[in-house]
Amino acid sequence: MATNRFTRYKDPTGEFSNTQLQVGSWYLRHKLFLEKIFLVALILVSGGLGIYGIGGLGYYFVVGYFQDRDILQSQVQEIQNSSYMHVKTRVANMEFRGLDVFTHTPRHYDFLVPAANPNPRHLSHVTYRFVYSGGQTPARTVTILPQSQSYLHYFDQQSDQYPENARLEVLNVAWQRLDPRAFPDPKAYMDLRSKFEIEDFVFNEPSDKTGLLTNQVTFGVRNLTAFDFYELDFLVILFNAGQVVGVQPLYLQDLPTRRAEQVDLRFGNGIRFVESAELLVVSNLFDTSIYAGN
Repeated sequence: MATNRFTRYKDPTGEFSNTQLQVGSWYLRHKLFLEKIFLVALILVSGGLGIYGIGGLGYYFVVGYFQDRDILQSQVQEIQNSSYMHVKTRVANMEFRGLDVFTHTPRHYDFLVPAANPNPRHLSHVTYRFVYSGGQTPARTVTILPQSQSYLHYFDQQSDQYPENARLEVLNVAWQRLDPRAFPDPKAYMDLRSKFEIEDFVFNEPSDKTGLLTNQVTFGVRNLTAFDFYELDFLVILFNAGQVVGVQPLYLQDLPTRRAEQVDLRFGNGIRFVESAELLVVSNLFDTSIYAGN
């Protein structure tokens, strides 16, 4: 019986072992087979890459080309509409009209300037003061709601003389853009939260009969909104014969929905008669802290 003599072979030179001789013999016997395996693997990999490339090229012509075309067209449209987007996001300037100075008590004066914010999505925080010959009011900041008209005002400025040459000095206007996700329609949001009406308006002059020493107006403020308010600031615009004769600040707390709050305002005799009044909400209706339960 033939035996594998390599198991007993010893290299007299000591350059390689019997194991190395066996591995070399196995490689020589299988070299051609190993080359065929490598060649088949290479052909399979090349074929797979070729099929993938042809499939990718076909997909691009069928789908990708049209996607790239649509993306290119949308980019061109964005470039063409850049001027429109600039107009859409641009902030228009505040609008201020003439200054009025009212006095209903000697040496005490109220300053009033109508102001309008024409922007549909921006709050306007206006810092200002009134300057006149020989003095000026302290600076203050008011917030004008989007697409709303209000007043820049300062009440009860003391001066020994009538404030001649009075003018408005705007120190700063800061814009606050409303988040469109939180407030998709600011105008509708404000309309739902600014419905208040005056009830049972009465003007009383000082007299022995009334026992009053100053002018008085009494009325009820009814909350016609569906919201309960923790606090609200108003301006009460006083009219006589269709003309504004004065403005009074009004602060109310705890004003539930559909409920009326009774108001008693007193002011000096410089205003001779008040025929009617209007309410103007000057609180920031987008500030959640003014609502009850927040």
